[in-house]
Amino acid sequence: MARTRGRKSPSVKEDLYAEPYNFDFDQAIKLLDRLNVDNIALGKGSDPAKESVRIKSRVSFAFPASDLYSMTSGDDDALPELHINFFGISGLQGPLPTPYTEQVIDRMRQRDYGFRDFLDVFNHRLVSLLYRIHKKYRIGIAELTPEETDIGKTLRAFAGIGYDIPALKNRTSVPDRSLLGYASFFWKEAHSGGELKLILSSYFGTQVEVINCQGVWIKVPKSQYTRIGTSGQFQKLGQNAVLGKRFWDQQTHFTVKIGPLPFKKFVTFLKGGVAYQQSNDLVNLFIGQEKTFDYNLVVQAEEVPETRLGQDSLLGWTTWLKTKPFEKDDAQVWINPD
Repeated sequence: MARTRGRKSPSVKEDLYAEPYNFDFDQAIKLLDRLNVDNIALGKGSDPAKESVRIKSRVSFAFPASDLYSMTSGDDDALPELHINFFGISGLQGPLPTPYTEQVIDRMRQRDYGFRDFLDVFNHRLVSLLYRIHKKYRIGIAELTPEETDIGKTLRAFAGIGYDIPALKNRTSVPDRSLLGYASFFWKEAHSGGELKLILSSYFGTQVEVINCQGVWIKVPKSQYTRIGTSGQFQKLGQNAVLGKRFWDQQTHFTVKIGPLPFKKFVTFLKGGVAYQQSNDLVNLFIGQEKTFDYNLVVQAEEVPETRLGQDSLLGWTTWLKTKPFEKDDAQVWINPD
């Protein structure tokens, strides 16, 4: 995207070198590692001269406004230098006694940087170790994909998509990485409609309503029919006897109402669509086999199309006897996954 008057927006690299204080430390190091692919990532090797960046600590008694102070691009074969405001041996936050810090500052005023550079040998290594720790415990900067990190594996285990069992990996149409954010919902034994609503609405980016306790008729298996007599079964009145082939259940069925949706997105929630399969997998992974459900899809009023022959219309799903624009969103489409 171009700025006003035809000027191009600076690249991320240019922003990093010009205004490093706008970046987080971990973010800046990860960018530098990617920009200098011919070098070793910070903290990964034993020779600092081969790493992607040289870390230097700013020596000052001033209160730092950000983690990063300045960035110097390396000339020719020289490494770029990143000056930081934290974790230094000297300075306001460092463990070095104040008189030594004052001595470093006095020498720098006389353009004698030997003492400071000597301390930066240790600063570089300490910060490198700190970054290695961050990479181990922070998913966002890890070298592995989020689901393959130690934290990601733990979250996958909580979500029921274990990391050591191949059969449990990628067994749904929803990528395992996308399920990590919902691990805290999946592992619990008791589930709620509000949690399911949050999962579906955040994943699909649309309005979702979960309506609980929708009564349905449930067929009684023939093996559980009531039979009277000495060889009968299920004969205790008020306990397990059933008169008929079905019974009314008000507790084990719910409705997932999705929308209002634009028509193109609405079609993806119909049987055979990508969103339909993904929503089925999310709901089943969340509730297990204990309950049944159906969908009520809502189309935005202005998106309801006119039905014409030859449009591959689906009777009852994408066909409307439309003679004038709809005034209200249409919620006539019901889908039972069973």
